[in-house]
Amino acid sequence: MPGWSRSFVALFGTIVAVAVFASSTRAHFDQPTPSVPKSETRAFFDLNLIGGVKLVITTVDAMEKWERVRQNLLADAAASDPKAAPWIDWAQNLSSLSPKERLMAINVRVNQRITYKIDQLQWSASDYWQTPSESIDLGTGDCEDYAILKAYLALKAGFTLDNLSVLTGVLAPNNQAHAVLIARDGSNFYILDNRTPLVATVDGRSDIKPLFSVTTNDVWLYRKSAGQ
Repeated sequence: MPGWSRSFVALFGTIVAVAVFASSTRAHFDQPTPSVPKSETRAFFDLNLIGGVKLVITTVDAMEKWERVRQNLLADAAASDPKAAPWIDWAQNLSSLSPKERLMAINVRVNQRITYKIDQLQWSASDYWQTPSESIDLGTGDCEDYAILKAYLALKAGFTLDNLSVLTGVLAPNNQAHAVLIARDGSNFYILDNRTPLVATVDGRSDIKPLFSVTTNDVWLYRKSAGQ
């Protein structure tokens, strides 16, 4: 994800700084997040996603770019966009498929119909997170834009917001910045990636080192487990 890689370190540093000064009831930097009831949104990452100790910050205010998209998703702003209507209809018609088949269809459609374009070329900015309508209207985006659009289509296909998260991290072996969509179906956590039409479970993707992820309720930070 070259378009935002230059600002990634600064963004991540800001979130870490917020976390360090958060109260102990909201952030636990050196220990795993305690288990919570499955009915709560935070339970989405009860699992050690791709390995690592998690830190939960119960606010997304530290991420202005995500906050804009988050509000857009919560308001379902794309529903009033005529260009988005065919996409929405298509996603809603996936209801007869299994959850994984829905995710596979969404992954393939977005990967095929959205052209990769870095933010510097599209927005003259190092990092810009597009809303679903912006990606549909432009027909272009970079990796987090693919993930956001897939999240919106998954929502229309019957998934709930608490089962969808945009995860950003780095790829082995070159530490290239990247973003994917994580979607949960029961105990299965699937990765939807713009680099492949395949939909794999998280335990099948050892090439991604997660740094942080965002849901509509939380920002999640990841660190290596003790001893790693």
